[in-house]
Amino acid sequence: MVATAALAIGVTAAWAGFPNFRTVDSTFDAGTATKGGGKTATVESARVLAAAVEAPSSAAAVIYVHFSAVGVSRTPEFVPYAEGTQAWACANGGGGWPADPKKFEGPVGILGSQLSLTADRNGKIVYSGDGLSILLASPEGFSCPSGQTALLVGLNLSKLVLRVVGFDEEEAVDYPTSDGWTGNVFARPGYPG
Repeated sequence: MVATAALAIGVTAAWAGFPNFRTVDSTFDAGTATKGGGKTATVESARVLAAAVEAPSSAAAVIYVHFSAVGVSRTPEFVPYAEGTQAWACANGGGGWPADPKKFEGPVGILGSQLSLTADRNGKIVYSGDGLSILLASPEGFSCPSGQTALLVGLNLSKLVLRVVGFDEEEAVDYPTSDGWTGNVFARPGYPG
């Protein structure tokens, strides 16, 4: 009886800590140019469309994070974070490139959307939706000429992690394997720069 009680206390203490992640991966949507600008641009995500309304000559890109974890207690809040360098350029309507496109290169460090998820009765969470995401919008002050759309053309990440609110630890997220990615680097296919 004493041994059982001690074991139960040990399990509870372990579950109160940082979740034991089994898989943490990501997918990516680079965004696309639309004829005459990005107001109806890209992905059908509410976040992406909201960004497009704020910057009608820009098409946002999104990193979606999915994971499974065990040893999860209560309802923790998860938030992804990305850090590195980004490059943007202005594309013609339809996605072609002018001879000398307007460009931007600079650092990026951005927290994604925060999401509260409840573990099942076994202390497990499997999350595969698109609410846990990092929105990459064109930098403030970077705008394209009329009829062109700002597109993410390069991303070099030094960090892509999943954080749990209230803990100092971070869990590495596997980089996307979609078109244009090699390891932690994205280069837009077809971009001449």
